[in-house]
Amino acid sequence: MKLRFLIILLYLFVALDTSAQETTISWLSFDELNIHFKEEQKPILIFIHADWCKFCKMQENTTFKDSLIIAKLNQGYYTIKLNAESKKTVRFFGREYSYDQEGGFHQLATYLGNSNGKLELPTTVLLNERLEPIYRKSALVSQEEMKVILK
Repeated sequence: MKLRFLIILLYLFVALDTSAQETTISWLSFDELNIHFKEEQKPILIFIHADWCKFCKMQENTTFKDSLIIAKLNQGYYTIKLNAESKKTVRFFGREYSYDQEGGFHQLATYLGNSNGKLELPTTVLLNERLEPIYRKSALVSQEEMKVILK
């Protein structure tokens, strides 16, 4: 009987411990970002992607699934996913951005992710609390590289 009680207790402890761990990144909408940023300024990670981009999917399924990265991003950053081909108009800190028919990408994706005159996907951008870009990479960011960046 005591053994059964200890096993149940151990099972409950393990179950509670794993449920407390965060398993997904808390991606915000642009509206949510604007509200939260007014309350507390934190760095912002923006992941610029497209539905067809295989390297974007790789980054989502590896780098953004790492429990350490998830915890660091959820605790110390605001996180945004921006589909580079989105037709939605978004408001980003007082200015509106929409899809650019001529360029084929969303204006905000081009503005934030433009490197050497073009947008490549995926692009990961970090802005500090003053909304200044402090990191930009137009390629897949590995788990190891992301851990270094977030230190």
